[in-house]
Amino acid sequence: MNYVRRGLSRGANLTVCPLLIFLSVPFVAGIIAWAALAPKSLLGWVHCPLREVTSIPCPSCGSTFAITCYANGLWQEGVLANPLLALIGVTYLLSLLWTLAVTVVPSWHGEFQFSGREKKAVRWLAALLMLINWVWLLIRC
Repeated sequence: MNYVRRGLSRGANLTVCPLLIFLSVPFVAGIIAWAALAPKSLLGWVHCPLREVTSIPCPSCGSTFAITCYANGLWQEGVLANPLLALIGVTYLLSLLWTLAVTVVPSWHGEFQFSGREKKAVRWLAALLMLINWVWLLIRC
């Protein structure tokens, strides 16, 4: 069962097999395990170049700290560090559950085709969420 999305470029198709989504699980689990077992090594390894040069956080600043907070059960601190990462995590889990459901129950076959207007709306929403997150990070500095 494949999900097909058209419109990357003229005539190009992007096929995402549920297997690819399931293959992301070990990667995400590894990052979370690293954050839970050795948070200081993870925090010492990743630095934001924009913040180091200009003292201004980038839109994804705080993500590494948020991951270590989530991995150690500090949910509120993780959300405060980078709220967009929490939304991305919930979206990831929901897409994983949906893919599992569609794989296990074939009658739920799901094929997503976005119209041009829907694609544009999703892009604007993503940009707006990123801007809101960046303003949040700037206020917190």
